[in-house]
Amino acid sequence: MTANSRRAPRQVFTAASLLVAGLSCWLAAGAAAQSFPVRPVRAIIPFSAGGAVDVPARALSPRLSEIWGQPIVLENRPGAGGTLGAAEVAKAAPDGHLLLFVSNTHLISAGLYRNLPYDAVRDFAAVIEMGAAPNGVVAHPSLGVKSLGELFAAAKARPGVINYASSGNGSTQHLLGAHLFSLAGVNLTHVPYKGSGPATTDLVAGRVQASVPGMSNVIQHIRAGKLLALAVTSPQRHKDLPEVPAVAETFPGYDGSLWMGLLAPVATPRELVGRIHRDVAMALGAEEVRRGFTRAGFDIQVKSPEEFGRKLALEMERWSKVIRESGARID
Repeated sequence: MTANSRRAPRQVFTAASLLVAGLSCWLAAGAAAQSFPVRPVRAIIPFSAGGAVDVPARALSPRLSEIWGQPIVLENRPGAGGTLGAAEVAKAAPDGHLLLFVSNTHLISAGLYRNLPYDAVRDFAAVIEMGAAPNGVVAHPSLGVKSLGELFAAAKARPGVINYASSGNGSTQHLLGAHLFSLAGVNLTHVPYKGSGPATTDLVAGRVQASVPGMSNVIQHIRAGKLLALAVTSPQRHKDLPEVPAVAETFPGYDGSLWMGLLAPVATPRELVGRIHRDVAMALGAEEVRRGFTRAGFDIQVKSPEEFGRKLALEMERWSKVIRESGARID
């Protein structure tokens, strides 16, 4: 018997052992997905209560709790641009019992904050994108512009004189404005506020002249004639304001929607990610959930884990570039 022939049985045994181990892991992951959840599920909302992500998350959770047969504990964890809540989920056990609601801010903060203890894309498993909501390019009537083109013309005639409000340095409102005005080649002065509430208050009062806020925050002021809607940042016109053009009609391919999704720790088994995805998608089909999303200004749009994962990577590149070009910095 040769040395090679003496080694062959051991090699076969090793290959068989690996196959059995792999099959065991696959079966265990499948069993975990089938039995999930075995206790209450915690879901972190890394923003304040009542915010753009908080409202639809709270509309979703009762229906999802019914599907799972376990309570869902929503925890608001605001601060540091949402990075505190994200850091906890990134290092959590990958068993589906701690999840993270996210928006564009998850990626924006990754470009603004240095030395984060996690990677905003690689340390999370994309579970599902749930919906999107447009921001609006709005102006106070005293500015005397009635279209996006007129705003750009006024800004070119008076560089740096017209100002625009945002909810803070490095916020989505700030960066959407900076990106849009950069595309148009105009210079508006950024005025950061401590939140969208005071920014909207001063905008309606005419103390600032323009802004790119979430539509749900200002649509009542638009309908009352206190603000003028010049454009929406979604790829298409908004169903509630069909007469207002999309920015994409001026800059083809532009999409400045606020999106909302759900992440899990990166090592969460694919079978479990798929189970959570299917159950959340089912919950999103409930009429009461849809009404809650609509009240928050979101249109429900479901993306698979693979689609959402690709979007996260592309959005990370996009926002990093916008941040560099805008010179944005944290407060």
